[in-house]
Amino acid sequence: SFREVQLEEQLGYQFHFVVEHQGNNTGQCQSPAVYLAALAQHTSTIRIGGMVFLLPLYNPMRLAQDVAMVDQLSRGRLEFGVGIGVREHEFLRWKTPWSQRRPHSPTAGTSFGDWKRNVWTAVWAPCRGSTPRRGAPPSARPMA
Repeated sequence: SFREVQLEEQLGYQFHFVVEHQGNNTGQCQSPAVYLAALAQHTSTIRIGGMVFLLPLYNPMRLAQDVAMVDQLSRGRLEFGVGIGVREHEFLRWKTPWSQRRPHSPTAGTSFGDWKRNVWTAVWAPCRGSTPRRGAPPSARPMA
């Protein structure tokens, strides 16, 4: 809850993370960007983040815009981590084949730094597939 994180902040904690898990009761959050945007409005100093955003389940441009907006709303306090998932059942509801989660990931064949740089310049923004697309870069940018 927001009160718990506010208490963490008062006690001097430097970070608060939520865990994204889809379709099970072990995860804290199924929509980390939404929760973190709201949390940013109830805190002022603690750094906040998701552990981790499951890249194969997101459109990379949408995710880039969402996390940039959270970073703006939190005044630069967002910690951003990504992964490809560890639980097969979490992919069922999204109709993303478990065996294909790495090829569907925007990080396949490139480093995360390259992916992030490319998304922000809109040179390479694959959308659940391997076909590169060009377009306008996200309008919201990370603070740093």
